[in-house]
Amino acid sequence: MAFKDLRSFLEKLKKEGQLLELKKEMEDGFEVSALGWELSDRGGGPAIKFKIKGYETPIVANVQGTLHRNAIGLGLEPADTMEKNFVIIRNRVAEVLAAKETWIEPKIVNSGPCQEVVLTGKQVNLKKLPILQWNRMDGGPYITLPNVITRDQVNPTFGRNNGMYRAMVHDETTTGIMCVATQDIGIHVARARSAGKKTMPVAIAVGLDPVINMVACCKMGSFMDDEFSFAGGLRGEAVEMVKCKTIDLDVPAYAELVLEGELELDPDSCRWEGTFGEWMGYFEETMMC
Repeated sequence: MAFKDLRSFLEKLKKEGQLLELKKEMEDGFEVSALGWELSDRGGGPAIKFKIKGYETPIVANVQGTLHRNAIGLGLEPADTMEKNFVIIRNRVAEVLAAKETWIEPKIVNSGPCQEVVLTGKQVNLKKLPILQWNRMDGGPYITLPNVITRDQVNPTFGRNNGMYRAMVHDETTTGIMCVATQDIGIHVARARSAGKKTMPVAIAVGLDPVINMVACCKMGSFMDDEFSFAGGLRGEAVEMVKCKTIDLDVPAYAELVLEGELELDPDSCRWEGTFGEWMGYFEETMMC
């Protein structure tokens, strides 16, 4: 089965006994991080849903923290061991990745849940969201599991990119985005700069179905490959997308949250960000983003 959104996936995990809803509010980002590491040390543990003191918006963590749950997310029957789950996930992803004729282009719709509430201008305040500093050596609050969406600004036929790049919050309306030169977003930035562009539209979508998160982390075969079409092939149905309200990009209609903005291309506008606590247990170095 394909999951249209994060909520339907969470409902499935709840039925499977794979989701734990915490009654006690977490104190801060450090407590959330500590709980995450403890779950990892215990072999993955359940997905968890909770609130953090001072914030109304609930958050989830460890949702795709096991291969068992990722198999469910792909619509596969989970195996009884981690090794077997790795094989069936690898085989499914490789099968669809190699068969582009099975990919399904996204479907543009007129509206979606991600635009039920729209805040613009002075209404925007990222600090009202539970975006916190998760580790004591982090450079600041980070948006985790972001799907960062950009499109080539020189030749639109080169398509768009959906990648998972860390995003540190600098203030109420500004984030950094890690744009490494060798990744697709870095290529988009370099091409836009060479064309004399001053800014580039960018969207950050958070709270998506498991397949879209997976493809955001894939290394595609070509710079022009579309992650959302690949996701459609894996899901067996098109990803529904809506046009952004303030920029010329399309985003997944069933995202829980979408941030729309312009990426400053002038190197003098870059700011230091990091360090950043990585999932493998080390801190990534500071960068200019």
